[in-house]
Amino acid sequence: MCREASAALTEARISADIKSAGLDWITALRGPAIKELLDSGVIQMSLFDQRDMASITSPDYPGERLVVCRNADLAAERARKREELLTATEKDLAAIKARVERKRDPLRGTAEIALAVGAVLNTHNMKKHFDLAISDDAFSFARKRAEIAAEAATDGLYVVRTSLAEATLDDADTVRSYKSLSRVDIDQSWRLSRIKGCVVGSPPGRRQSAPRRRRCPDRLQIGNRGSVGGDQR
Repeated sequence: MCREASAALTEARISADIKSAGLDWITALRGPAIKELLDSGVIQMSLFDQRDMASITSPDYPGERLVVCRNADLAAERARKREELLTATEKDLAAIKARVERKRDPLRGTAEIALAVGAVLNTHNMKKHFDLAISDDAFSFARKRAEIAAEAATDGLYVVRTSLAEATLDDADTVRSYKSLSRVDIDQSWRLSRIKGCVVGSPPGRRQSAPRRRRCPDRLQIGNRGSVGGDQR
């Protein structure tokens, strides 16, 4: 018996709810877990020389199958977007540097410079990709090229994780099932949001802010797709 799960399924829930019930599952790894597999050499980019999908195993996931996929179009788009944001951030940071270095009415004070820099980084969300040096009368910045390259290595990669053997569900069908599941999750969330007074994701016992709204029923039947908990987390 297989219970399909979304990417939000945690290791704790797999152990407590799924394995203990003797069920199988399909889910996906998050970015940090994918990076760990890359860093450890479990995922090799040569896997994608001939095709965009490969099945691997890892001692970190005993008894499970990992289907690694690479979407070249998505990889190119993410690289383009990252470079666009990096360039925009550099342009704005260079303007601040010019204000600090100008002769007439320069920007001074560590706090004041940091405030201006923080506004730029918050706008473009690129703080993790820059080394910054700020003092009362100086400011410099540089890209963290090693970190940027490490992030770029995961562009377009996603890893579907399952307890099902390949004889039961092959690689292509495993990925197809997961993609279909993600659409079901979105549809279910939308349907729940349309129920008057229903608060999606509200844990039991948590008080709601005024005006008070009734919580969803414990279980809701979603067409012929089974049921979904009203108190999903």
